[in-house]
Amino acid sequence: MPAQCVTTARDTTHSLSTPAWPVKWIASRRGNSSTRPSHVLDSPVRVCSCQRATDLTHLDEELRSREWLGAGMLHQAVGDVGGGMAQIAVHRGGGAGRWRMRVFATGATGLVGAHTVLALLDAGHEMRLLVRDEPRARRWFESRGQHIERFVTVDITDQAAVQHAMAGCDAVFHAAASVSLDPRKGRETYDTNVGATRAVLGAAHALGIGKMLYVSSVAALFHPGAARVDESTPLADVSEAYSRSKRDSEEYVRELQQRGLPVQITYPVAVVGPDDPKLSAANRALATFVGQMLPRSTTGFQCVDVRDLAQAHQWLLAHPPSRAFEDARYIIGGHFYAWDQLRERLEALLGRRIFSPRVSPRLIRAIGTTADRAKKLVPFETQISAESMAINTLWPPADSSRFVAKSGLCFRPGEETLGDTIRWMVEAGHIPVKKAGRLGTPHAVSVIERHGAP
Repeated sequence: MPAQCVTTARDTTHSLSTPAWPVKWIASRRGNSSTRPSHVLDSPVRVCSCQRATDLTHLDEELRSREWLGAGMLHQAVGDVGGGMAQIAVHRGGGAGRWRMRVFATGATGLVGAHTVLALLDAGHEMRLLVRDEPRARRWFESRGQHIERFVTVDITDQAAVQHAMAGCDAVFHAAASVSLDPRKGRETYDTNVGATRAVLGAAHALGIGKMLYVSSVAALFHPGAARVDESTPLADVSEAYSRSKRDSEEYVRELQQRGLPVQITYPVAVVGPDDPKLSAANRALATFVGQMLPRSTTGFQCVDVRDLAQAHQWLLAHPPSRAFEDARYIIGGHFYAWDQLRERLEALLGRRIFSPRVSPRLIRAIGTTADRAKKLVPFETQISAESMAINTLWPPADSSRFVAKSGLCFRPGEETLGDTIRWMVEAGHIPVKKAGRLGTPHAVSVIERHGAP
């Protein structure tokens, strides 16, 4: 792969959105188009044309050998090969295809898990979902034209029960996590998350399943003041129960890798995107930036489109490691925006100014420390903490080079992610129409299509 193809989060000029080689956008429709919101129907995936080819047949065979996008896909080379480059169009084929897997997934009612399940279904795989609320999960997927073969509702920390439910599956995707910053629930949060990771991956190992994917968080690698974060960064020294649970779960998964188990790890940055079952923390933050205030301080905001993350997960499950298991760890970093840059891009999309005062990073961190002290006296739920405010003011850009080089996937433009997400949040009632500017117009045409990327 040419070195120019490997863009990193440190390139804030293009924010990972402009690859060095031409790409072809692929629109893949999931489920029944009549039942899905207009902005969620098309889930573009960019295939980096990262290798020169002398003929279309060679390029098509190369894609077939890589099982691109998994089952049910026909790879067809089209267009001109001028300059040794070809554009690749991916079309859906009939039937499940020869790469059909039965995938056991947890966390399917959260933003990351739900979209990953949609991506796996779109690739022709069969899903078995461990959920806490089956009726709610079933309604959500059926409203999007998707039928789930089987739901299970066992205790996620009970390895024997999980193993029984998992029997017969070919792959495991583990994204479930209890997310709470309430100090009263600290022990419960920690025990649930660590216990679930041990139970789910322990069950997969006992059953001999050869495709396992664990979703960690790039926050597990956070070191204040570092120049950047990559997969070689040591695990962070964290204090909050949720963060400690992710770090200690990660230590267990790394032990499995060292023992030769083919388990892969992803480290998403802040995950944003439309069609969010529960409104994730990052989407809530984006709603705050648009509807209330975007405080500008040091460093910036790094986010990845959930649809790109879902396709990354689908690709990784289709390409399990055969060796060097300890290297099967991938940051999925999307785009990094300095706070000033994020304000400019949001204002260009909205067509209006947003309230964005500059705030001292020391003051922001002091607010986080004060919130921690207050929670010890009167426990309450808030996203504000010393740890989260340190991340907001001291975050080093996370580098996705390893995953981009391995997969050939590229991230869609950040303007598309922000635009689609804001439009969805307006439709869902999370952002007032008057605050969304031109994105608040009902059935608005994509701002990028009408005006170009800012």
